Amino acid sequence: MSFLPAWTWFAAIALVFWGITGVTQKLATNRISSELSFIWFAYAMIAISAILAVTVSIHWHLRPVIVVEAVAGGLLNGLGALTSFTALESGGKASVVISLISLYPLVTVAFAVTILHESLTLAQGSGVGLAIVAAILLSLISVDGASATSNYFGNARGGEKVPYIFGENAIEEFQVAVSPYRAEYGGAATGFINVVTRSGSDALHGGGFYYNRNSGTGANDAVSKANGFARPVDILQQFGGSVGGPVLPNRAWFFVDYEQQREKNPITAINPSFVGLDQTDFGVPDGVQLPAPNGPFPVPGALTTPDANNPAYLQGVANALNAIQSNLGVQPRFRNDWSLFSKVDYRDSKDDRFYLSLNWNRFDSPGGFILGTETALFGKSTLANAFVRDYQASIGWSHAYGSNLLNEVHAAFSRDDQFSTPTGSVNPALPTVLLVPSGGDSEEGGTNFQLGNAGFAGGRTNEALWQLSDHVSYLRGNHTLKFGIEFMHTHVTDLAFGGFDPDAQAQNGTFRGTYTFTDLSKFALGIYDNFFQSTGQPKFSFGVPYVGFYVHDTYQIRPRLTLDLGVREDFQVYPQPRENPTFPITGQFPNQYQRVAPRFGFAWQPLEGQSGIATKTLGIFSERRCEIAMLRLDAGAGGVLAKRATTTVGFVVKGAGEANGNALRKHSAFTIEHGEACQLASQDGMELLTVVLPLLAGDAKRRAGH
Repeated sequence: MSFLPAWTWFAAIALVFWGITGVTQKLATNRISSELSFIWFAYAMIAISAILAVTVSIHWHLRPVIVVEAVAGGLLNGLGALTSFTALESGGKASVVISLISLYPLVTVAFAVTILHESLTLAQGSGVGLAIVAAILLSLISVDGASATSNYFGNARGGEKVPYIFGENAIEEFQVAVSPYRAEYGGAATGFINVVTRSGSDALHGGGFYYNRNSGTGANDAVSKANGFARPVDILQQFGGSVGGPVLPNRAWFFVDYEQQREKNPITAINPSFVGLDQTDFGVPDGVQLPAPNGPFPVPGALTTPDANNPAYLQGVANALNAIQSNLGVQPRFRNDWSLFSKVDYRDSKDDRFYLSLNWNRFDSPGGFILGTETALFGKSTLANAFVRDYQASIGWSHAYGSNLLNEVHAAFSRDDQFSTPTGSVNPALPTVLLVPSGGDSEEGGTNFQLGNAGFAGGRTNEALWQLSDHVSYLRGNHTLKFGIEFMHTHVTDLAFGGFDPDAQAQNGTFRGTYTFTDLSKFALGIYDNFFQSTGQPKFSFGVPYVGFYVHDTYQIRPRLTLDLGVREDFQVYPQPRENPTFPITGQFPNQYQRVAPRFGFAWQPLEGQSGIATKTLGIFSERRCEIAMLRLDAGAGGVLAKRATTTVGFVVKGAGEANGNALRKHSAFTIEHGEACQLASQDGMELLTVVLPLLAGDAKRRAGH
């Protein structure tokens, strides 16, 4: 592995050393105080420093500021170590305390950006964000035993845009099982989170709350301030109320919760490659007066080269500047989310308990499809509106057979609809216009900038989920036996070539199409580099059953020693795509069979009456396969992308109004309307069908068949 740089090996060694350090720190604080543990920790550091002072040539003549910075770093490092020892001494588990402290790189990133002025590219920033959410995405979330996870997107239902699906006041408690966990939990690789909702009682009770956060009490963010944008208005209001009480005293109770969150949270479109442009960037001198813009974009004509003396070119420059400048700056954005939860519980005299819960969530966010407070890739007109409609009904029954046998049955249905629409700031029929900076889309060149309507504006997904599970617990002597079975069926409909997210939009194409320009002057002339468009059947619908069953035994061997043994099996069955006869393997999507997952663990308290507990768990863990991945893999065979046709055409200029009839005959998949100018051109021995800006002018249409 010589291809790895040297620093990666040292980083790996540091990772191992620090990982072991967490265990040694806990062992020390179990027996001596945190202060004494830290003193011995410091002695070891002094010994290493003494060895380095003798063996390494050190330059002692340093500027005072460098010495202060180095001493401050050592001081903060030492204080951090001392507080970590205190956390462990106070009863914190090493597995939890050290994991929490290990999030310190997030603080480092924040200070590196704000104080050291280090810049993060879009990819690097996305990497930091993905590191934060990775554990969430690989966890399984349930509410009262019913899954609240989207099997299509692989995260919580409603996605990242929705503040919450269930109201905060409707939650009684969280139950968290950190990986590895017992065999009763399946379908996730990192953890299991179950939310228990509140119930009514024999006393009528209720409450309400109102919360307000206002930007009037805060400062402007550094990015907006540096680019000359005023402090945006950011107002968050969250309010709600709940009430619960008896239906039949000592037998049946009700609980209802309503919560709403309203937020004004604008987003700023800032692209350094296109901020501050003027007419000189298009080759027009300062002294030349530009006409007023007369359209959302430049329109191609007979002119093929920039000419500052030509009124047609000046009009194109005016339209181009207006299109860019009007898409930069602060764009209002609103979020309105409300949730209504209701629950009825019933209990007979001793053996049976029933519950029925209903939850309805509605989320509307004009201009809220893109998250974050700034974006460099998307102009204001592309910031689509986002909507979510989520419904869940859940029912449960538990029956006790004597004092040592309990059976629990859960059934649930949920539906999650997510869709987006254009902002309406430009004609919804206009396509996407992609401007590439002069240096290209790269860390050195800058970031692409989208205008018009985003391809994902108009995407829609519907996910319906049916669930049924049965869990049995049996106590016999020192054994607690658990076994059960879970069934789940997911039905997904995607109505946008799988292009509900921006990445898929770029890969799969859209109905509106995308025009790409790599030169500002060509943009003013309407001469695009290429046009990419998809047509056909955008709907992709499929159902996926999932079955899991398990058996687990918790055996308390001694009062201070517990042993866990279990095994789990999960089946996930996918519909098979139509195969490509040339490549038969394309018709075989890998179903998830034979995923036998043994689980083993023990918990041991070495010293009676002490807080220290030694635990060890081993097992095999598998998350449910994210079904959007199946959509992408299936696309090349018989899936959604096999049902659409795409075309990429380049711009070729002929005389205005010229058309080549042979083009229509040779490329009969296309129907060109309104007498658009088109021709066949030869490029590297390939014939290209060129349509002179069929949609950019807004007065022509293109249809494609199969």
